[in-house]
Amino acid sequence: MRAASAALALVTIAVVSACDNPADVQTGSLMLTLTSAQDSRSRAVAALLSDGADGNVTVDAVEALNVTVDSVKVRPASGGGWVALGVAGEGGVRVNLMDLASADVTLARGELAAGDYVAARLFFTDAEIVFSEQVCLGMNTGAGATPGSVCLEPGVPHEVVIPSGEETGIKTDARFAVTEGSEETVTLVFDPEATVRSIAWARGLQKVIVAPVIRASNSEEG
Repeated sequence: MRAASAALALVTIAVVSACDNPADVQTGSLMLTLTSAQDSRSRAVAALLSDGADGNVTVDAVEALNVTVDSVKVRPASGGGWVALGVAGEGGVRVNLMDLASADVTLARGELAAGDYVAARLFFTDAEIVFSEQVCLGMNTGAGATPGSVCLEPGVPHEVVIPSGEETGIKTDARFAVTEGSEETVTLVFDPEATVRSIAWARGLQKVIVAPVIRASNSEEG
């Protein structure tokens, strides 16, 4: 009787251990890369709406938009919390979003549970913008500086505020699936023109506001 009870206990422990073993979760690998919309720089002027007044800022007027991505998280369609991927590079990945045409940048990679995912977010430690010419923001009519506008000098970095960036990161509409044993690559596409439209001056913070627009490579432009 004791032998039968001991055997039953061992079977029960084995079943529970098997269910709790993470090795039994079906996984695949994911690499997340970033590129740039190839046709954006060919468009001459992007409209700028700042503090209720129109201005003129060209995509070519922005020499650099530098961000350091130190965390990447994806969300499973099945619910639950966000899942972190390992960021490529020690201390994060420093990226000039305005200079992605030459080659894709690998942001993160890692093992994920097989299944569908509905979003990816890029978290960062700092962001700055560098203009190639003087840019006036605020009460700017497009004819240069006017009362109430702020003119930013070229060639020097200006600190950037990304709306809700500290809390939610840079949002993307990435949707993808990971299958067991697969090696998936998901490419995000930075849109310079749409991003330039968001440039504004935060009077209270005395900083430049920029909302980077990053889409999945298979999404339709709005």
